[in-house]
Amino acid sequence: MSEPVTAILPMKGYSDRLEKKNLKMVCGYPLCWFIMQTLIQCKASYINRVLVTTDDEELAEFSEAVLCGFKDTRIVMRPDSLAGKSMNDVIMHAIREVDGSFFLQVHATSPFVSKSTLEGAAKQLMDGRCRSIVGVSAFQKRVWDGDKPLNHDPLALEDTQDLKTLTFENSAFYGFTREFMEDLAVRCDRTSQKVPLEWPEDLDVDNYVDYDQVRMVAETWPGWTFDEKHAERLVVTFRRLLASSRGQRHGDGSQEAVEE
Repeated sequence: MSEPVTAILPMKGYSDRLEKKNLKMVCGYPLCWFIMQTLIQCKASYINRVLVTTDDEELAEFSEAVLCGFKDTRIVMRPDSLAGKSMNDVIMHAIREVDGSFFLQVHATSPFVSKSTLEGAAKQLMDGRCRSIVGVSAFQKRVWDGDKPLNHDPLALEDTQDLKTLTFENSAFYGFTREFMEDLAVRCDRTSQKVPLEWPEDLDVDNYVDYDQVRMVAETWPGWTFDEKHAERLVVTFRRLLASSRGQRHGDGSQEAVEE
């Protein structure tokens, strides 16, 4: 087996739509605590180092305290020159701070991604099966680009289960080799391996509606241990709570996603 993977956790202090969202409380813990716990649980043979890149002293201190038991934790304070830059620029800066050939970027805003998913992605990078790998969500709906149907014939009206399956990046994780990132300056492209994730692993917090959903799921998940046998119960409970929440709140979750 080749060298283990470095996990990269980018977090910024300011957020337009959900103030200090990485430190928003979920079941008594800051949101970022959950992905940190998952990384700690990952086998050292797959992930042996965590690099936190942030512009916020409070997040830096919290990360250092939570990840102190990890074999190798690096806290990288971003220079002012990265303010407003893309995530690709942030990641490029981060990997220049450490050695290593394999990287797995995760998000504090995707708290439900599991240990097995991250280890599986790390193993595929280490085994040389891909240069880039990304978590996606699949869906079958009638999609339009303006007045152009993308995956259906409106005159035929196919059943949705027969439509072409489309996917979108859900921000749960991005894995890549150093060579891939340095060659292309991006985390993924059309050649990247796509890994479909099921609910609730693909939940991501971008706004207050997402935050409410994550809290609902976490409150039905005692002990915060991802256990497949609880999935069906969680889905039923979550859908009931979400229907109730939507009846009480009229938030707009349609805005463009902003990372971190």
